[in-house]
Amino acid sequence: TDLLILLTGLIDEIRLSSVGYPQQIAGITLQILGLVSNAIRNDERADDPIGKLIAKARYMIRESFENSLDIEQLASELPMGYSSFRKAFKQITGQSPNQYHMELRMERARNLLVMTLLNINEISDQLGFESVAYFSKLFKKKHGMSPMSFRLERSKNPET
Repeated sequence: TDLLILLTGLIDEIRLSSVGYPQQIAGITLQILGLVSNAIRNDERADDPIGKLIAKARYMIRESFENSLDIEQLASELPMGYSSFRKAFKQITGQSPNQYHMELRMERARNLLVMTLLNINEISDQLGFESVAYFSKLFKKKHGMSPMSFRLERSKNPET
């Protein structure tokens, strides 16, 4: 059903051909690819109940990465205890749930900086950061430069 919704949205965007539609189409296409990839991974873990739970958790995190993450709440939605969930998540993904969540947010921030004309405030808001200053601090820590510097650098050197 999620795939059908995304495909319908993609068709609507193409029909409307509004300003910014190439970015919208690219975003929807990436979501479709993510759903297909997730379906394939879930099939690979059919005999691994813990792996299936972690795949479900990863999906849940990806679906709501623009919101703050409450790991205990996430674990409670799976039939797993909090500590065993964190341990299994890190064992399977190589990252803690919080690191995984933050990496998704930073990846989306990079894409928005390069592919859109949204200002830093709008990107910070869209990704659910509590403030622009906090977003900029985390981005700089992760990438060694501010979001604006990143955007300027990418506009000069798009292949990097």
